[in-house]
Amino acid sequence: YGVSGAVDSAKQASAVIDDILKVINGSLVTDAATGKLKLKLAREDYIIADLPALNASNIKSISNFNRGSLDTAVNEVKIKYMSIADGFTERTATAQNLGLRIHKGDSDGVSYDYMSISTGALAAKVAQRELRPLSVPLGSCIVECNRSMYDIEMLDVLTLDWPPLDVKGLVMRVMSVDVGSLNDSSIKLSVTQDVFGVQNTVYADGGERTWTRPVFEPTDPVSIQIVEAPTIFNETAGLTKTVMVLAEQP
Repeated sequence: YGVSGAVDSAKQASAVIDDILKVINGSLVTDAATGKLKLKLAREDYIIADLPALNASNIKSISNFNRGSLDTAVNEVKIKYMSIADGFTERTATAQNLGLRIHKGDSDGVSYDYMSISTGALAAKVAQRELRPLSVPLGSCIVECNRSMYDIEMLDVLTLDWPPLDVKGLVMRVMSVDVGSLNDSSIKLSVTQDVFGVQNTVYADGGERTWTRPVFEPTDPVSIQIVEAPTIFNETAGLTKTVMVLAEQP
């Protein structure tokens, strides 16, 4: 992406780093093997067929499975940035999902301050990137799995297959990892559907849910009664007089 900016006031180093990480859509994670920090980026840089899989062989339980709604999705993102071309003045780049805006009937947006962005082109790119996951109803859940997933790190991508939820091939990105304790044989992963793999998801194949048209044999009613219909039915049908047949259900 490329960022530029000046730290002109007292500020925690971690805050400056966090600002940069937000712009580049990355995170610092601790390498379990070396104990050193390393940079992980959220990118569409994977082949789905090669991703590690969460399934019945390593999942103990799934909780808090949630599917977002278009009614709560965001249809506009504004990025405030410091424009070099305009004499280092504050400018705003906006990205919109017009289809979602029509669906909701109004603008529903969020705004971010990214003062380390200095060009309109980069601000527009980041605005579109931020809008993409916010305007799509993404699934999320907490997966408790066995120790076979010991090497999974934050921002890693994997697939989820879970028949009880009719989910197959759901591409998920790891948002946090709880490795548990020495006496615990479980690892808890907080995962969210990856926006880059949304089109790959199958929630149900429908193979065992083919609808069969029901067939009913006609039967005679237990009893019937023919009466003159109320006037309101005559007016609705444009008639002067009608009759009503009342039949008792068999």
